[in-house]
Amino acid sequence: MSFAEKAVQAFENQDVEKAVEFIQSSIEQDPLYKLEELGEWLFMSGYLVEARLLYEALQNRDGYQEESNLRLAEIAIEEGKDNEALEELEHIGTNSPYYVQSLLVAADLYQTQGLFEVSEEKLKEARELLPDEPVILFALAELHYTIGRYGQSLREYEQLFSKGMTEFAGVDLSLRLAELNSLTGRFDEAIAFYKKILKKEESLNVLFQLAVTYLQLNDPASAIPYLIHLKEADPYYVSLYPLLAEAYEMTGEKKLSLDALEEGLSADQTNPGLFLSAARLYLKSGQKESAKEYFEKVLSLQPENEEARLALSELAEEETDPEEALAILSSNEGEADPLILWRRAAMHEELEEYKEAGELYEKAAPFLLSNDLFLNDYLLFLRDEGKWEQAEKILKKAISKGQLSQENQLFLGSLI
Repeated sequence: MSFAEKAVQAFENQDVEKAVEFIQSSIEQDPLYKLEELGEWLFMSGYLVEARLLYEALQNRDGYQEESNLRLAEIAIEEGKDNEALEELEHIGTNSPYYVQSLLVAADLYQTQGLFEVSEEKLKEARELLPDEPVILFALAELHYTIGRYGQSLREYEQLFSKGMTEFAGVDLSLRLAELNSLTGRFDEAIAFYKKILKKEESLNVLFQLAVTYLQLNDPASAIPYLIHLKEADPYYVSLYPLLAEAYEMTGEKKLSLDALEEGLSADQTNPGLFLSAARLYLKSGQKESAKEYFEKVLSLQPENEEARLALSELAEEETDPEEALAILSSNEGEADPLILWRRAAMHEELEEYKEAGELYEKAAPFLLSNDLFLNDYLLFLRDEGKWEQAEKILKKAISKGQLSQENQLFLGSLI
């Protein structure tokens, strides 16, 4: 038995101290191919300190220096030592048989750092050197997919798929192509891929995505059967219920739409999204009490939900209770949403609480200068308060952003 094999056995027996002794003996006495096998096993098994020890020793052997640089770079990445990894990779020359691998390792490292352009440069260089290597094409496709360049990613995945590959590095290429076709607006192609996948094996996620794609095509009638089938397969797949409700609403079936949401809520009483969807639909149907109850439930589950707070405030205003409406909007003291601030400002103004109104208008202004309705309210408020200079300053700032039409500039200017 070689010392390398004895080292592995010692690790399996959790005798690390003895294993390290065997590694040292292996470095001194075992043939090089045994050292390579041991290094690979140590790295894959997570014994990074010991793997580093071995590869540092191999750096001194003729013909193994650049391979060791590559392995030490991979170890440094696993240890979170990015700069050290890059230093190791720099030692691998362009004529080295490990150069392309070093480019792939560097690309992966730069991608994790968010340096996507540098990562792409490395991959493109690798592809120039090995244009037919599928690993490089897959890496480019994944990079472009990650950064949202879906059209480019789609073309690269299509190249892989055209070579007869259906799976790569654990990624189902058919599923990826379906998703990318959908993301690039090629809905018919996406549907064809989703259906092919379902013929091979039923997948709840694929059923859901297929229904989503039909709705993107404004074809709710085709989406509904897949959603019903999904519900029968797994009634706790909660994401289906808002989609099913939307599909029914698109076909004019408001009762079925509400029934779908209530069914979803019976499966999950802690989902603010379901309560919000139901509240919207009850409001559309004129059932304001039910809508109010559900909006309140949304806030109890998700206090920061702006839509629910605004809706409850509007319902209170309709009941001629401006103070209650204002209290609802002010219930989240940390609220910084500019639309909420604007609405609160208008309510304070209505209640003749001008100091509070002015403070809130001022807080909302930096975010809403391109909103003509906000500017109208704010400038009228400043004019009524006699703050002419401030009004003129605000208007000039809005115009400088270039987002107001000439007509609105003249109109708003006339206010001051």
